[in-house]
Amino acid sequence: MGSEMVAKIVNLFNLCLTAKEHGVPIWFQWSPHCDLINVFTYKEDWADIPPGETSDLEFSYYICIDFEDANDQIAAVEQDILALIKKRSEG
Repeated sequence: MGSEMVAKIVNLFNLCLTAKEHGVPIWFQWSPHCDLINVFTYKEDWADIPPGETSDLEFSYYICIDFEDANDQIAAVEQDILALIKKRSEG
């Protein structure tokens, strides 16, 4: 994994933190043994989901860093996160 990809991953993680500041919880999971990132969020606030129940996902991305579509996947999840931040900011 090159330094450019590392920078993209760090930027994506920072965007997830920014989303949380705007009330949009985004889960960011890194699996270093297979260079896989999972980024997802629920349609409803996770705190409103009763214990033992599940909720529908707003989106979920499994990004394999070694796959040739990794850059496109990172760009797509960034757009989805920014759209959720905007939606939350508008009320």
